[in-house]
Amino acid sequence: DNPIRVPRARGKESAASGGLGVGVPSTMRAMAAYLLLYLGGNDAPTAEQIATVIASCGGEADEASIAALVGDLEGKDLNEVFAEGKDAIKLCGGGGGGGGGG
Repeated sequence: DNPIRVPRARGKESAASGGLGVGVPSTMRAMAAYLLLYLGGNDAPTAEQIATVIASCGGEADEASIAALVGDLEGKDLNEVFAEGKDAIKLCGGGGGGGGGG
């Protein structure tokens, strides 16, 4: 096992002020860590690896969120998951009214 080293955040959300991701839902932190591992060449990140990435940034890992994420993505190709999501989001519609010029 090769530990992942992620630099700590500096500034407002440094470890000294409560850690990286203050106010960010734990599911988002877990997904961000999963994606970092995936982009680094790990096709199937484990819960332990995800927790390590979050902790290395000064965040607090939520084991329940991480376990749910790993379980949901187990055996799935991430590119296919994104493609399905892209197709589903099309059904939501979108767009707003144009600005009314005066």
